[in-house]
Amino acid sequence: HRALCAAENATQCLHNVATLRGAEVRDALAWSSYLDETIILFAERTDIVFASYYWPTWGQATIVQFLRQQRDLYAFLHDQTLRLINEGLTGAEIAERMELPLQLREAWHTQGFYGSPIYGSIRQLKPRNEKAKEFCEQGDLRFAVTILNHAVFADPANQEAKNLLASMYETLGYGCENGPWRNFYLSGAMELRGFRPDKNVLTGQAGMREALSLHYLFASLAVRLDGSRAQEHDFVLDLFVMDRGEHCRLIISNGALIHRIGQQACNKLSLEKVKFSGTLSFHKLMQVLTDDEKSQEGNIFIEEHGDRSYWQRFLSLLVTPNPAFNIVIP
Repeated sequence: HRALCAAENATQCLHNVATLRGAEVRDALAWSSYLDETIILFAERTDIVFASYYWPTWGQATIVQFLRQQRDLYAFLHDQTLRLINEGLTGAEIAERMELPLQLREAWHTQGFYGSPIYGSIRQLKPRNEKAKEFCEQGDLRFAVTILNHAVFADPANQEAKNLLASMYETLGYGCENGPWRNFYLSGAMELRGFRPDKNVLTGQAGMREALSLHYLFASLAVRLDGSRAQEHDFVLDLFVMDRGEHCRLIISNGALIHRIGQQACNKLSLEKVKFSGTLSFHKLMQVLTDDEKSQEGNIFIEEHGDRSYWQRFLSLLVTPNPAFNIVIP
C-alpha cells in the first residue's frame, strides 16, 4: 500500500486554530494552502492517509474527499471570518454567526472534538445578549459607557440612551491626551448622534490593484465569497491570463474558494473536471472583478471553452464589503 502521513495537518477532527492554553494562533489560510498542495502532490497516488494520534483513511476516492473537506474547512473559517470583519462584526458576533457548510457539518472528521470555530471568543455572548453587572462605582465613566452600550444594542431606537452614550464618549474623548483614543471616542459620539461621513472610504487605487499578483488577487476574492450561498455549488474554472503568462484554477468547494497558480498545478488532477476555461488580459480580469456593474462586463474573454454560465455563477457569489459600517450601534 502507498501510505501518506499527513502529520497533524489533516486529522479526524477540526484542529486548533486558536487554543485555550495560549499557544500561537495558527494561520488557517496557510493550513488550507498546504492541504491543497498535499492533494496536488499525493492524492492520486495514495492508498492510505494517516495522521499523528488518529486512525487512517483508506481508499483513493475517500482520501480525496477527506483531504478536500479538511482543506475547505480551514479556508472557510479564515475567509468567512475576514468577510464578516469587513461587514463590521465583532469577534463575539462572528462566533455566533459562523456556521459551517452542510457537507462539513455532517462529516465526522470536521467536528469540533478538539478545535472549535469559537475558541477565539471563549463563547462570549453578543452585546445584545450579555447581562450587565448589577452595580458600578459612582463616577466610573467607562463602566457607565459599558452599560449604555448594552442599552443601545438592546434598543437601537432609544435615542435618549444614544445621546447619553454620545455625551459619555465626548467626555472621555476630551480627557484623552492620546490622539487616536480621542478620535475613536469622538467618532463613536458622532455616529450615535446620527452623523455619518459624506464620502465613501477609499479602499485602493487602480494602480495598486494592477500591481497585485494573481495569488493575492484571488486570495482577496476568497474573502469576498459568500460562503453560505457558495456551499450549494461545486465547480472548477480555469483561466489563462495572457499578459502575465499564468494559468489559474479556481475551485468552489464546500463554501470556499481555492485557487492555484501555474500550469502544472492546474493540470495535475484528472479527478477535477473543469466546467469553463477562458483566456483574458489581467486588466480585463481586474475590471470585471472590481466593477460594481458585473452585468455590463461584455465579452472579456479572447478565447473560451465550456459553459460560461459557471463564470457568471462565480461572479454572483462575490459580495462587495461596505467599509462604512456602524462602529458603536448595531
